Amino acid sequence: MTTVPGMKFKPLGNGQLSLVLLLLAWAGLQACSKQDQQVDWQTKHLYQTGMEELGRGNRAQAIASFRRVLARDSRHVGALCKLAGALLEANPPTRQQLDEAVQLATRATETDPQGKVGWAVLAQALEQAGRLQRALQARRRLLELDPGDQVNLVQAARLARRVGKDELALEILRQGMGPGTSLVRLELGKYLLEHDQIQKALEQFRAIPENSNEYLVALDEMGALAARQGDFARVREIYSKLVELSPRDSSAWELLAAVDEREGKFAAAEKKYRHSLDVNRRSTRSWVGLARCLLAQNKPEQARYALRQADTLVVSEPSRAVELAEVLVDMQELDWARSALQRAKMASKDQQSTKAIEKALARFPAAGTGRQPGAKPVSPGTDTPDGGRQGAPPR
Repeated sequence: MTTVPGMKFKPLGNGQLSLVLLLLAWAGLQACSKQDQQVDWQTKHLYQTGMEELGRGNRAQAIASFRRVLARDSRHVGALCKLAGALLEANPPTRQQLDEAVQLATRATETDPQGKVGWAVLAQALEQAGRLQRALQARRRLLELDPGDQVNLVQAARLARRVGKDELALEILRQGMGPGTSLVRLELGKYLLEHDQIQKALEQFRAIPENSNEYLVALDEMGALAARQGDFARVREIYSKLVELSPRDSSAWELLAAVDEREGKFAAAEKKYRHSLDVNRRSTRSWVGLARCLLAQNKPEQARYALRQADTLVVSEPSRAVELAEVLVDMQELDWARSALQRAKMASKDQQSTKAIEKALARFPAAGTGRQPGAKPVSPGTDTPDGGRQGAPPR
């Protein structure tokens, strides 16, 4: 042992040695603690950055931030869930993205088995990946954790039906019934309606409070049922109430207009079709209905204008092409009708709509035997046949 001249070395006693070791250990822990705090702060900063990027809609930057969080802390449940969710938001997500999202959400549930967010993301990822049985299992696990989650109750019931378990779907919905469960009640009503239990379905719809978000949907369901039953007085009653509560519901105005048109009240129907178009100028059905009402009132030029508007929409709404063609045929505009049907057929991705279009086309004579839509064009503005409302902002 080396000594310093003039100094005597005195061995430490056991108590003193223990104190020194304790002080050294404490100093080491302090250093580690400071380092851990710095690492934790950096992780939190990266996570917050990812959240901010998500809020701005910068999905790629958010994904990069969450990956950096997981590189520092592979068990960070928030980052696992947010990264999985961001991957699922791709339009559409690739198979690789879907598989990674499932893996990330699975890790989140393994890290925190009681975490509801992880199970919700896992259920969504599995459903989008087409693994419906496993998605249903995840939804039921989430029901165990939060039996009152109405959104999850409805999603679980829908998944049960998709895998052919209707009785389980009904059981899930009935278990979720209680005060303030309007969403579940609405879904149960739809289920009963589809199973021809009409009175029981109506009981559920009528029990939904008027101040709930689901009330308008329930009104729409009851109105559609009344229309299928041919009870048009009831249709008028229901949809009149609906537009009173929701004046910008274009579909409701459209249905009220159709009831007026059916009863020969063409001026009233015209007004309601225009209300519908004030809200949604891309409704082919409203333009065609408006044209029919205008023709019934001997306003052919205004009707032709409305039909032109409908004609521009058949590519985006092919299912309405047959309805448009019927009006054009009544006007002897055979070539125009054929052209609209042909364009709609090329754009149609729905098998049922395509068959209806083909059936309509088969009834036409050879091309060139009907008149073209040769009326002079109508310029937009105050001189337009629809009362100067072309391009006008909705009232």
